[in-house]
Amino acid sequence: MTSHSIWVYFHIMLVVFSLGPDIGVFSASVYAKNARLAVEARASLMNLGAFLDLFPHTSFALFLPVGLHLTRGLGLYPVTSTILAIGWLIAITWIIMIFVIYRNEGKPLAFRLMLVQSVYELVVGGVFVVIGMKSLVSGAPLAEGWFALKMLLFGLMFWTALAVEVAYRPLFIPYLEILESGSTPERERLFKKYINRALIGVSMIYLEIAGMAFLGATKPFY
Repeated sequence: MTSHSIWVYFHIMLVVFSLGPDIGVFSASVYAKNARLAVEARASLMNLGAFLDLFPHTSFALFLPVGLHLTRGLGLYPVTSTILAIGWLIAITWIIMIFVIYRNEGKPLAFRLMLVQSVYELVVGGVFVVIGMKSLVSGAPLAEGWFALKMLLFGLMFWTALAVEVAYRPLFIPYLEILESGSTPERERLFKKYINRALIGVSMIYLEIAGMAFLGATKPFY
C-alpha cells in the first residue's frame, strides 16, 4: 500500500459522500414542495435537508487538498509542501465556516459568513477555470488535456455551487411565511419556484462530478 493509493481511496469516499447525501437533500426538497403535507412535516424535511447538506459541502471543501495530493502523486504538476499546506488551511477554514453557518442559520453571523463563502467560491472557481482553459489552449501549466478539462469542470463546479446558493436564498421568505402564517397559493408558488431553480443547479453539479470522475478514471486523452 502506498500513500498515493490512500489518497485515491479518500478521493473516492469524497465522491460518495458528495453524491449520496446530496441525493437525500434533493429528495427532501422535492417532497417539501408538497403543499398537502402538514407544515410540521415540511419543516422536518427542510431541516433534514439542511443537515444532510453538511456532508457534500464538507466533501467539496476537502476535494482541494486531497486533489493536490493526488496531483503530486501522479506527477501532473509540481505541488510543493507549501501549496499542500495552503490547500489544507483553506479546506479546514471552509469546513469550520460551513458548520458555523449551519449552527447560526438565520442569524447575522451566518449571513456574513455566507457572503465570505460566496466570494471564496467565485474567486477559487475562477482560478481553476482559467487554469483549465489556458492549459487546454496552450498546454500549460497542465500538460495533460484530460487533467486540464477536469480542472475546468472543477472550477465550474464552484460557480455552480455559488449559483445554487444564490438561487436558494430567497426561498426562506415564503418558507417562513408558510410556517408562521400558513399556506397561500402565492407563497406556495414562490416556494416551489426557488426550490426548482436550485435543483437545476444541483443537477448540473451531478453532471460535473460525473464528468470529473470519468476523466480521472479513464484519462481519455492527453
